[in-house]
Amino acid sequence: MAELVFDYLQHHGYWETAQVFGEDALQGKHAISEAIRQESSALSNVTEFIMTGDSAQAMDAAEALCPGVLGRNESITFSLKCQILCEMIQAKKDDDAMKYGRDELMKSCKTVEDRALLDKVLTLFAYNEPSSSPYGYMLETSYKTELAAALARCLRKDLGKREVSTLEDMYRHSCVLQDLLHYMDDPASRLIHVKNFVDDAQ
Repeated sequence: MAELVFDYLQHHGYWETAQVFGEDALQGKHAISEAIRQESSALSNVTEFIMTGDSAQAMDAAEALCPGVLGRNESITFSLKCQILCEMIQAKKDDDAMKYGRDELMKSCKTVEDRALLDKVLTLFAYNEPSSSPYGYMLETSYKTELAAALARCLRKDLGKREVSTLEDMYRHSCVLQDLLHYMDDPASRLIHVKNFVDDAQ
């Protein structure tokens, strides 16, 4: 169990807590390398750039961390470029936004999904307050969080890392197993409700 907790803390970048926990619960058997710290910090920076409205910098940082990752993930790359356009429109940089849309996005638009996304972004031009547009949600924190998470998944895959910690993976597995037992009307499914147990613990 201690190993699982340590893995969870390290996976999410809780370095100080992980260090103390490793020294205490694991008697110093595990140490967090500087390379892992730097890699995790770089991942966090990519997310932070998106969340603070600097998707261009996020793309540069992602490419610096995993050269070629943007070319290997064209869908998320196009979404990031659209987010750059959103940020330009929100900042009232209309001339720059139109030029970027024409020179960069139009030639990058390759699929039906790309075109649909671009059409939503272009709608923002019609509003004095882009956030009031039907697609203003693209400027909201929740949308940026999803976009940042999608890019992080691409980066983690490129780096050969797991998307979730072992503890979270076990939790997901347990939930699926309990749902299956419940579907089969197995009495074991009534012994403990995994989701409720975790919610109560929080």
